[in-house]
Amino acid sequence: MDEKDIEYYEKEYDRLESIRSASEDLREERTFDIASGGLALSIGIFVYLTANEKPLQCKCIIILVMICFGLAIVLNYISHYESVRVMERNIGTVDKWKGKREYDAKKLQKRYDKRSCFLSLLNWVVFALTIIGVCFIVVYGIGFVI
Repeated sequence: MDEKDIEYYEKEYDRLESIRSASEDLREERTFDIASGGLALSIGIFVYLTANEKPLQCKCIIILVMICFGLAIVLNYISHYESVRVMERNIGTVDKWKGKREYDAKKLQKRYDKRSCFLSLLNWVVFALTIIGVCFIVVYGIGFVI
């Protein structure tokens, strides 16, 4: 193995470590954003409906919205936790291959893609739940105003 390969491994290791670190930071930021926006709004609406003795149907819709945002928060947290674990495994793989001649970029990329498949699904579900929650609030708000 020559110096060029060693330099590549070191750059790859640094890249993966920075992704892992950024993912940890984003987990806290995104969770806070989703929690403060969606849940605060839906809880505020629920309190208003309860105080004004609105029908049970109205309250059920807002409870559904709160469940959507709550699940989005939990799944977002799980996604970022798993992302950190995946990056740590990828770093371990690069470390294990460092200095060996059996390195294959396609094989390494295939491992990255396989490990990130579950994360992609989780991120998609979080996105869908957030969009559903926002749509329910908007539709409900328009229906409530009209």
